[in-house]
Amino acid sequence: EPMSGLDPIGRKEVRDLISELKEQGKTVFFSSHIIPDVEMLCDRVAILVGGQLQDIGHLNEILETQVKYIEVVIRGLDESSVRSLEPFSEGYFQTGDRFVVRIMNEEDLEKVFNTAINFKGRIVSVSPVKETLEEHFIRKSKKARSV
Repeated sequence: EPMSGLDPIGRKEVRDLISELKEQGKTVFFSSHIIPDVEMLCDRVAILVGGQLQDIGHLNEILETQVKYIEVVIRGLDESSVRSLEPFSEGYFQTGDRFVVRIMNEEDLEKVFNTAINFKGRIVSVSPVKETLEEHFIRKSKKARSV
């Protein structure tokens, strides 16, 4: 756990050191329960559950590559305008002056864009969301424990 117990500055310094060693072509082997740190720093990972190897490989090989959903951030709409997006979305939430709308397939993206623009909204960002290493670990852990 190379960053366990460190303050934010210390964590960044250790992260930078590991990244620098990686750029030099060196292998850094570490164990951590802080999965976002692992995902940020590692090219290859091994997942152990109960001392048993459940998965090993490059991150881009072991993580689900398909898009789970698409997040569209829209500014300039009111609550009633956003409700008109419900037929094309899996829900939304507000953060400040923006609404984050979750869409399950690309076909609905154009409908959301057109509806938002018709209500004078502005598209701030569109982000495909894929499986994280944490989600993968939990899925593998549940599967291993159910056997």
